[in-house]
Amino acid sequence: MDLTGKKVLFIAPKHYYLEGKIIDYLHMMGAEVTYYPEVVYNRVYTLIRDKTFSPLNKMLDALYFNKILRNIDKNQYDIFFLIRGGMIDVDFLEKIRNKLPNAYFVMYQWDSVIHNDYKSKIKYFDYSLTFDQVDAQKLHIDYLPLFYLQECENIQNMRDNMIFDISFFGTFHSDRLSVIKKVALECKEKNLKFHYHLYAGKINIFLLLLRRKISFSDIKYFKSYGASLSEIIQQYTISKAVLDIEMTNQIGLTLRTLETLGAGRKLLTTNLNVKDSEVFDKNFIQIIDREKPRINVDFLNSPIKETNLYEQYHISRWLMQIMSKNRDDEELKI
Repeated sequence: MDLTGKKVLFIAPKHYYLEGKIIDYLHMMGAEVTYYPEVVYNRVYTLIRDKTFSPLNKMLDALYFNKILRNIDKNQYDIFFLIRGGMIDVDFLEKIRNKLPNAYFVMYQWDSVIHNDYKSKIKYFDYSLTFDQVDAQKLHIDYLPLFYLQECENIQNMRDNMIFDISFFGTFHSDRLSVIKKVALECKEKNLKFHYHLYAGKINIFLLLLRRKISFSDIKYFKSYGASLSEIIQQYTISKAVLDIEMTNQIGLTLRTLETLGAGRKLLTTNLNVKDSEVFDKNFIQIIDREKPRINVDFLNSPIKETNLYEQYHISRWLMQIMSKNRDDEELKI
């Protein structure tokens, strides 16, 4: 798809690498991209937001969003692309819409509406999509699963040095620690090698200890630093399977799910909804019980069957679908 000469205003959460990869692919399409995180990410601002009362937070947000609005006055954009936008209110969207009356407005949600209530924002967009099938049906917007990166595809056929049976990467939330401890015990009993990187910042770990949410014996399960994309890919290269632990009230397929399948690795997941999804293949995916995880060793050791089933989830195809549709399902003329 050709976006040559088109100016894109892109607002999305700041991730370790995802927003950068999306920007890279927009550039490949020929677009000029101006990116803003959905909220300011620095220690001072975050500390103020966490420790002060709501009116001051609103004032800080207003200063940040006014900066974006001033930039729109200088640069008339052809496309406004929003991912999530949890901190963005409808007043801000209305102001952008008024400033860019002829622009294409597209919103993608990689959070379920139960975590980020975006219902009131849909009317401001020409095209809205979500990774959650249930939300798509309820809100009458399009369903589009997440994606995998080219870095995953690059290792699809690298299976000569499998050191680990299972690997896990993820941020601490919900019952992830509990599931990892149970999987680690199952792996020990079955003589399986399990690598896990459960991220929580040092302050967060300290607070969890202080509030007795975890014990000192749990600290060994945590890493106080996030893993880079290269570290994740390197670990996938030497792993037979990847463990996915979704939030207990999440329905949409996680990024980890698509990354794993795109990398040609097997998936162990606690997400029961995968079985009813378009990606399910028993040769690649085993669903495990998050309360009593039981790992099928034969599944791990069986050879990977070559398939092109998952090519459609490459980031380039994901982005093309977002940029080439409008609400009436007609091709966007840009």
